[in-house]
Amino acid sequence: KLLDKSAWILVRRLEHADAKSAVSLSEGDVATVFSQFGNVVDVRFLRHRRTGRFLGTAFVKFEDYRSAILAADEMNSNHESGKEVRLTAAGGADARGIEVERCDEAEVVAAPDDGESYMAWI
Repeated sequence: KLLDKSAWILVRRLEHADAKSAVSLSEGDVATVFSQFGNVVDVRFLRHRRTGRFLGTAFVKFEDYRSAILAADEMNSNHESGKEVRLTAAGGADARGIEVERCDEAEVVAAPDDGESYMAWI
């Protein structure tokens, strides 16, 4: 699918709190990691409808679509031992590493109504 100039990326398999873990990842944490690729202007977490719990998927928007391309390429590649490793190839419940792909704005979850988001910080 050709995404033209979409500045959004979709990040899956992020750490999130569950019954065994009390990890508390914030939109700011995600923005900090991805800011190495360009200016991050929005971060939206996919949350459970009833509980509001973070589900391990985030949408990140860059100021420039080229930063989204760079982030998706770099975060999905590891050139260790001369071999390229694609994190998207890992599957199943025991998959390790995050998965990053570009997405169209139509796929992005709506910003929360209460204003509690990364956008409130900038």
